[in-house]
Amino acid sequence: MFEFLLALTFWPALLFGVFCLALFTAAYQESIQIAILATIISGLVAWLAFDANIFTGIAEKPFTVLFYAVLYLAIGAGWSIWKWYRRISSPKAKKHLRLVKETYLRDRKPGEDPDGWTDSYMLDSAYKPGRNKDKISSWIVLWPLSVLMYFFGTFLSDVIGRIYDSLAGIYNRLTLNAAQGD
Repeated sequence: MFEFLLALTFWPALLFGVFCLALFTAAYQESIQIAILATIISGLVAWLAFDANIFTGIAEKPFTVLFYAVLYLAIGAGWSIWKWYRRISSPKAKKHLRLVKETYLRDRKPGEDPDGWTDSYMLDSAYKPGRNKDKISSWIVLWPLSVLMYFFGTFLSDVIGRIYDSLAGIYNRLTLNAAQGD
């Protein structure tokens, strides 16, 4: 009897685990294609193997589902704006953007748009929103995982780095004092 219960729970649990792993991979890679593919495959397997049809829930309460989908995507859009702001506010990005703008303004022909530097061939594609649709879409659709990865990756690294820098100053002063014989 125990084997039967194990078999009943093993495959759905395995499917859920693989789906979660695929979504975390998609969020880490910032790739919407991986997320879409994982969702479609997992949905089909769940429907065919376990008769789990999500569309019946959608059909029963379409306006509730629509409300929560719009809310979810609105939060994701806000998160993507924050991520893009962080991306273009880095010292490396600011230096690159300033250089491209100065070069464009210096070399532009009379009558050219002063804001045309944003379309310049010199601008690195990493800082062109149109060249980062996949990345930005993944931030919107996978925002809960993106937030987690930001918190456990970037944010904690920044905090730990600042703590280390503060402590390094204290350790350096202690070392200097010890070397002076105080």
